[in-house]
Amino acid sequence: MEIKLQSEHTQVLLSLIEKTEQNIKVMVINSVEYIGEIRRIVPNADITAVINGEEAVDKSRYEGLGIHWINENYLSNSIPVQPESFDVIIGEDLFFRSCNPVRMASLLSTCLSETGYVVVSFANSLYWKSVVETMRGNSDRFIDRVFTDESILDVLHNAKFQDINFTPVVDCSNEGKACIEQLVSGGFDNTSNILSVKMWCVKALKFYPDKIEFKRRYGKNVRWTLVTRLLRVEYGIDSIDTTNEILHLADKEAIATSDIVVFIFNHVHNVGQFMSNFVPGFYRAGRIKLLRELLDVMVDFYRANTDYDTIIEWKKCIDELDEYPDELLPSTDKSSSIVNDASNVLPEKKVAFIACVNDEEWYHETQLYINNLNVPDGMAIELVPIRGAKSICQGYNLGMKHTDAKYKVYLHQDVLITNRDFISDMLDIFADKTIGAMGVIGAQNLPSNGVWWDTSRPVGRALQIMDPESILKYRYPEFDGNCMDVEAVDGIMIATQVDIPWREDLFTGWHFYDISQCKEMQRHGYRVVVPQQDDFWCIHCSAPKLLDDSYDKYQQVFMEEYMERNI
Repeated sequence: MEIKLQSEHTQVLLSLIEKTEQNIKVMVINSVEYIGEIRRIVPNADITAVINGEEAVDKSRYEGLGIHWINENYLSNSIPVQPESFDVIIGEDLFFRSCNPVRMASLLSTCLSETGYVVVSFANSLYWKSVVETMRGNSDRFIDRVFTDESILDVLHNAKFQDINFTPVVDCSNEGKACIEQLVSGGFDNTSNILSVKMWCVKALKFYPDKIEFKRRYGKNVRWTLVTRLLRVEYGIDSIDTTNEILHLADKEAIATSDIVVFIFNHVHNVGQFMSNFVPGFYRAGRIKLLRELLDVMVDFYRANTDYDTIIEWKKCIDELDEYPDELLPSTDKSSSIVNDASNVLPEKKVAFIACVNDEEWYHETQLYINNLNVPDGMAIELVPIRGAKSICQGYNLGMKHTDAKYKVYLHQDVLITNRDFISDMLDIFADKTIGAMGVIGAQNLPSNGVWWDTSRPVGRALQIMDPESILKYRYPEFDGNCMDVEAVDGIMIATQVDIPWREDLFTGWHFYDISQCKEMQRHGYRVVVPQQDDFWCIHCSAPKLLDDSYDKYQQVFMEEYMERNI
């Protein structure tokens, strides 16, 4: 049965869907009347229709269209699909239907593939009819039902969408024009003819087109493998063998030289150090021609960069060098710290690295960097992975009981410690016995909501790789002395020299455990600090995570336990 679409804005909304013969996956939320038209736009698509459990839909009207049905109250529950399952998600008035627009946008982001897009619509709160109703005292009818383009832009940005485009559905009626003239004469702003916009149709992507092109060209595993290997080279972890891995990967996946340079440009922080470790691998593999091609591309990429002179020096050197001197090759000696028998070492000479683990591949990467640390004479280190923890506090308490090491480093399973002198630097900080805990980034003072990153006085440094195409650098102003007292540090890595139990009685999930531990340290009379860092001490390789509903729950727990008691 053919279903005719009458709504003007519906036609605009559907026009934002890209026509394709490919077998893409499309999710239609609630707006099942779109299905027939969607099938014409993407005839080979695998279409899933999500309907609210309380709403009746005559599915017989859509027989023969090959629709998968999900009957779920998506307004209060998650949609039972795998993350990143869909290439296109479409729905009308989804933010109006939801009592929490940010949660709805986050749900869409979770279900959407890396290269997919969302198409949604919403009523414009600045439409002249809405303004008139408000002036008549009927604002209660509209205040919870409509939004502005700026407010929805913020909602989508909070849900990790980057490329967001608005298409207006405009009222061109004579009545509208006359009313808008009256409103403008009365002082209303009509910039960009905003008063005439009835509806906004939005197309939102998680990434900008240049990044999406990379994602389409190379799979996620390929991109992450390339990034992790480039980082290993930068920080001197089996650099010759790792360079050989990169060359094999580039050959196997047909990665263009220019694309390798893009990844180097985006992720490598210490270019001189990286080149010193990267170049010998090309000579060992007999790939000098490829190295020279790569340097030619790097010269163009780095032309306006502070590392340009470094690249030029290397290019001049390699142009004249047919063989690499053995004495300049990086050392291939392996650190033996991990295999040290820590059981025969006194607790005060031992450092334990404790992590909750559910991703063995990332934890292996973390171990490589721990194994690369310089371990002071007489000291030993041990790894304490905790698998199957019900909460991070429970896991950390189990780790604390498992080892007698005086110094414990609690870190995420995907944190790479890049400061090879981390242990010595930590011991220098802990020479002051009034200090109980140390983190790499935090807040001198917590804001009233207890969320440390909302502070006006952040301290420290950290690198975060949120996806294989970009890296974020958190670098806050330096300070006098070797450390700064703070009220809280971030949980990516917290080192301690005293054992204070983690509050698993209060925090039974994965949020606010770190700020709580800082408060517990202070309750017991110990200071919490962030060290002076000349360079970044660690990299957090974590994709952006959307805050789930439990975040608000544990924020409230934290506020009641610490902020309201002023402790």
